[in-house]
Amino acid sequence: MEHQNNEVQVEQPEETENPDYMDRRLATISTISELTPIKGADRIVLAGFTTHAYRCVVGKGEFNVSDRCVYYAIDSFLKPNPAYDSVLSKNCSKTLNGQPGYRIKTITLRGQLSQGFATPVPPEMENLPDGTDVTEQLGVKKWIYPVGYKIGKVIGEFPAGIPKTDQTNVQALDTYHLIRLLEHTFTVTEKLDGTSCTVYGMLKTPPPAEPSEDPWPIDNIHVGVCTRNLELAEPCPETKEFCQPLKDSDEARPGDVIHGGKLCRKIVKIINSDSTYWDVVNRYGLPAALRQWCARNKRQIAVQGEICGPGVQKNPLGLPALRFFIFDIYDIDNQCYLSIIEQLEIIDALADLRPDGCEFTPHDVPLIKPSYSLAPSAERLRLALDSAINETSDMVRPTALWERFIAILRTRTIQDLLELADGKVFTGADKPREGIVLKSENSPNISFKVLNNSALLQDD
Repeated sequence: MEHQNNEVQVEQPEETENPDYMDRRLATISTISELTPIKGADRIVLAGFTTHAYRCVVGKGEFNVSDRCVYYAIDSFLKPNPAYDSVLSKNCSKTLNGQPGYRIKTITLRGQLSQGFATPVPPEMENLPDGTDVTEQLGVKKWIYPVGYKIGKVIGEFPAGIPKTDQTNVQALDTYHLIRLLEHTFTVTEKLDGTSCTVYGMLKTPPPAEPSEDPWPIDNIHVGVCTRNLELAEPCPETKEFCQPLKDSDEARPGDVIHGGKLCRKIVKIINSDSTYWDVVNRYGLPAALRQWCARNKRQIAVQGEICGPGVQKNPLGLPALRFFIFDIYDIDNQCYLSIIEQLEIIDALADLRPDGCEFTPHDVPLIKPSYSLAPSAERLRLALDSAINETSDMVRPTALWERFIAILRTRTIQDLLELADGKVFTGADKPREGIVLKSENSPNISFKVLNNSALLQDD
């Protein structure tokens, strides 16, 4: 695959505006599937939907079962509207890029968790089928925090041929796709709350037509650094050289010097840069190491990870400095994600190829469970079937029992995942972790996330 390294004119984002807006559907057409009373509440009920597993509180009498609606997912940012100003103004008022509006977030009402917001379908959208994305038509934006870091100069859109860093939330999956996941075994890692970054190595021009055992020329490897949606120009940072004393466990390398009577290693630190993304990955030596790895192995890959630390998403990990945690490596040539095993092998290889003087060593995201199966036990299946039989005993429709059995199985599977997602951040800080990511062991392209409700409730 050839990378065209031509600069294109892209509107520069303001430094206070995060360019990594989500591409996920924020507003969708749906149908009310159930309305459940809330204990001690006379004016509100809990609504369920046909298109996903999220549930939210609605006014009693506002909807009936089978009514059509527009469902707004958490982190939707809605413009002021007289139709819902009185409902949202108390708890959801925010400003996004200078514009007032309402941020939809996870809340509790009368002790009931509510995730999302529902309104009647506008007349002009009544004929749209369930699941239709109406985010753009309704002017809904993705809520983002003002950023405390520098983006740098944008030179183009995110490169084609590499997937953007995004995971589907398990609660947004329909029943069919969720049930299909039960046949997989997953590796579970912690989902870190930061800003995503992709570092990729790609040929500038095609390799020679004649097969050769020689490595690719280093100067024919383009290394790019991207936010979630944009590629950034490599800056010319201001640096300063330090001497860092070696530990007893450190092996001496060529270039180490004696300073103050101690064996030291020269460390080059970036003092000032106009791109936090390039700044961080250079501290790990990733651009140089990736260029070497691609040339030696004659492969094109993209390393994807999360930048976390001061100035990013309120730094819930409590890190003293910005760090980069690798969560995926994508094989550009074969258009697939690599397995966890091969991913770790490449991370180790990149660590060995770093230039001298790098502050940090490349590493992956924290592991929670090396192997986790979603397949229900025989006992779980029996209990779900018993519940379905009890709840559908008076129903005449032949398919009612099967539909209820699947619904119960789905609900309990999601509940298990939500319990697994609950926990504290790996650093030991007294903060709930953002959630977890599950990646199939045998099919690395299959993955999804589960958000921690405890973290969502604390999110202002």
